[in-house]
Amino acid sequence: MTKGRQFMHVVDALKPIGTQVSRTELEKRLNVTPVSTTLDRLSTYLYDIEKFGGEVERIKDGRNVIAYILRKEPKTEARLIKGAARKARTSPSERKNSPQTTKRSQSPEKKIAAPEANSLPKNATPKNTSDGKRINFTVWGPFKLFCDPEKKYQITKDSGPELAAQLDSKDKKLADSHGCYMFALRAGKGYTPWYLGKASKSSLAKEAMNFSNILSYNGVINSHNGTPVLFVIAHMTPGRKFHKKSTGSGKNAAIDFLENWLIGKALEKNHELINRQQTNFLKNLRVDGIFNARKGKPPPAAKELHRVLFSG
Repeated sequence: MTKGRQFMHVVDALKPIGTQVSRTELEKRLNVTPVSTTLDRLSTYLYDIEKFGGEVERIKDGRNVIAYILRKEPKTEARLIKGAARKARTSPSERKNSPQTTKRSQSPEKKIAAPEANSLPKNATPKNTSDGKRINFTVWGPFKLFCDPEKKYQITKDSGPELAAQLDSKDKKLADSHGCYMFALRAGKGYTPWYLGKASKSSLAKEAMNFSNILSYNGVINSHNGTPVLFVIAHMTPGRKFHKKSTGSGKNAAIDFLENWLIGKALEKNHELINRQQTNFLKNLRVDGIFNARKGKPPPAAKELHRVLFSG
């Protein structure tokens, strides 16, 4: 089932509008078990429903979500249906010979820039990376995110200033620094990563708590147990001072690389990261015994390579 169909399947399972649907009943309507892919991604689909104009009320018993009520249907359902129907009506040969396709094929050939590499070329000195000297990052946290008890323990716009105050308590310049951040849930003595982001031009405190991120965080909180926390990884100079923000296009090769690497490592622990970019490629990349490895005993060669890379 495609993501679009899964999204619509969840919307249909929550209907009729205004009717309370228990979590158990939702599992039956979706014809899934609690460990199925559709239900594991429920927080993402609920976020999509609200992102596209829908409203879903969560009924809680303490911090646990026990039921849902669809208050308003998202605007995208008709669009998804029309798009699927249009695609079904048009055969591959018709799409190939369509006016738009023909026009593109007849246009002058343009040079396509090569994609940015995740690793830095040998002897290269990218911009904003301390002029070829050692590139430093410092980890701070975890910082507990404020959840308003009067708003069903949701993260609100007031959580941003509260986080900035926590950062200031560690260092007066930390809230205005740049680098990467990770949103996670803490349960018992362990953590589960849910979202990785970066801040190259805006500050870490501002970027980590922007409106879109708050919606994403609340989607996770509403569907999973745990205390929401944030880690920040600040970009530092060789002299251990906070690195200045990126100028021009805002790109920073060191921060871009670190974000991609962190996403890859986080995916090894939680395959349901809510990051939209970079994750599709990494989720489908598999190296036996090394990355996204299948369950079971790895092949002898993969086992030896694992020893080379990760053993002391």
